[in-house]
Amino acid sequence: MSNEIELFTGQFRHERNLTTLKSYIEKDEDIARFTAVVVRAVQENPELLQADRTSLFFACQKAAQDHLIPDGKEGFLGIYSVKAKKDGKDVWVKKVQWQPMIGGLRKILANARINIRAEIVYEEDLFLYDQGDSPCIVHKPIVFGKRGDIVGAYAIATNMDTGEIIGRETMDLAELEKVRAASKNPSGNVYTIWDTEMKRKAVAKRLFKQLPLPDSIREVIERDNEQFDMHQAPEVSDVAKTVQEAVRLSKPDTTTKTRYEPPEEPPEAWQNQYEETPLDESTDFAGQVPDF
Repeated sequence: MSNEIELFTGQFRHERNLTTLKSYIEKDEDIARFTAVVVRAVQENPELLQADRTSLFFACQKAAQDHLIPDGKEGFLGIYSVKAKKDGKDVWVKKVQWQPMIGGLRKILANARINIRAEIVYEEDLFLYDQGDSPCIVHKPIVFGKRGDIVGAYAIATNMDTGEIIGRETMDLAELEKVRAASKNPSGNVYTIWDTEMKRKAVAKRLFKQLPLPDSIREVIERDNEQFDMHQAPEVSDVAKTVQEAVRLSKPDTTTKTRYEPPEEPPEAWQNQYEETPLDESTDFAGQVPDF
């Protein structure tokens, strides 16, 4: 595997490919830093090299275009199975897709002079949301001791120049789980390793819809939607089912006697295989097709 990493490093640092990156990144030192982060990402996750190499390069191009780096904080390089035709048969091919994280979205919003804060709420925290003429969110987390399970998340947007709060948004656990279920890989590493960060990003993205943002920023946010399959039947986790059942029991429905039946579990084949649209291989990027 070390030989494959060395081969990729040489390919990625080839002058032809660096010329393409320079169309998005101006300073040589920034290009050197971006390249080093990409190589480290491949070293930490060699499975990236088992995916379609062209899609890996295009994913890195998108990160550079967003002026973000795939360090796991600003964004990451995700791997997905895509259905393709080979010798007239349907086969699953691994491809790489760039996905901004909450840290990267915060960085981009700072260019529009907007600061956004997204936090997780646990069951033992004190959380109040006053709505009406003067909305206000009060969150007092347990600093020492057990905070319990996650019950929701919220986000607040502030004008960096005036300090004025320009937007608030909340999501309960069931809503957060719906976002996860809509992902093309809800059981992937991004949700097992960075679950809380993904929940923060979910509520922040819902808040973005309320904000006056320039098109350049909205393009980045919309690009992140590529990881979600809105046509996929929702996969509801056991945690979300428990929350939904608790709500049903606490507030019985008096209009119907139909008993709540939880949705059937999705087929096992769905766990890591999600059909999606092509990952922008047809997009006209600056530069030439990589030598991979």
